[in-house]
Amino acid sequence: MDPNMTYGAARLTVKMIEDAVAKDTMVNISVAGILLVSDDVTPDMVRDHVGYVFVNGMILASPEVKAILLEKDCAVPTMGKKIKGADLS
Repeated sequence: MDPNMTYGAARLTVKMIEDAVAKDTMVNISVAGILLVSDDVTPDMVRDHVGYVFVNGMILASPEVKAILLEKDCAVPTMGKKIKGADLS
């Protein structure tokens, strides 16, 4: 079990990205449930400042942001296998 995993709903916000930039780190996302991406998060923010993404569930985001998230190391476990770029939404 991933100790950093969020169970239920997780949100990606501009503030989270800005905080990571200020700390010179990346935002890493690990969620079992749903990832909600704020409307003001841009594709460039996600491309430049989001590192690891693991979503076992759905991603709710603009089509452009969702596409960038799916280009990341995004995986959804299915029957014990990880499918890179998979999304169940």
